[in-house]
Amino acid sequence: MTKKKRVPTRADLDAKKEFIKDYFDERRKRLARARKLIDEEEYFLEGILVLCCHIASFSAARFPAWQDNNGFKEILLRYSGKRGLYQKIDLLFLYQWRRSKFREHGHYVAFKNYAEVKKILFRKFGDENAIWSRKRFVSKGSIIKQVMAHRFPGLDVKNLKTSLPLFSVAEQTYRYLRCSAVHNMQFPLISRRGYETNHLVDKALLIETAEGILNNLERECLRQDKFPWQLMQR
Repeated sequence: MTKKKRVPTRADLDAKKEFIKDYFDERRKRLARARKLIDEEEYFLEGILVLCCHIASFSAARFPAWQDNNGFKEILLRYSGKRGLYQKIDLLFLYQWRRSKFREHGHYVAFKNYAEVKKILFRKFGDENAIWSRKRFVSKGSIIKQVMAHRFPGLDVKNLKTSLPLFSVAEQTYRYLRCSAVHNMQFPLISRRGYETNHLVDKALLIETAEGILNNLERECLRQDKFPWQLMQR
């Protein structure tokens, strides 16, 4: 005889809600310590590292079955409250990737029509020198619109749409901050003085991102009476 599953009572749900609040209160205290680190010149880089780890831990809690890179980028897009910003394409990254450590990376190499697309973007937005001070970060839709307006033989639109996110601010944050900091203790986008000229993600944005993720994830968990890892894995 199958045992009937017990339905949680209101008291059960109220108790669980308190546990969820306690969980996020503790995460908030830890995040506050990271803010203190990043505001100290002596420990600035350590603060960057800890913030990256906080964001990565949120993604691991929310998407425990996902690969790290996918979960990290998804937590930025879905919970930071800054989806539009993290979806933007960094044209300088797109222009220069063949001179970067990713020049032989499989996903980047799979970008078809790269040379033709780059020529179109040069004509519209300018070359590397021109975009350094303006129009460096543009939407994926703007790029697709320009390419479609100047269609050329052999254009693979599906491949273009798949490849462009490789040059997004979210991807850049994952590869150049999270991975470089956590795995190699390297910070290619920053110096002891802070972020170098014209990088979109700065200290303030990282703090806002981590706090936004915590607050938005907490709201969802309380609304559904579930811990992050109990939410639907979608």
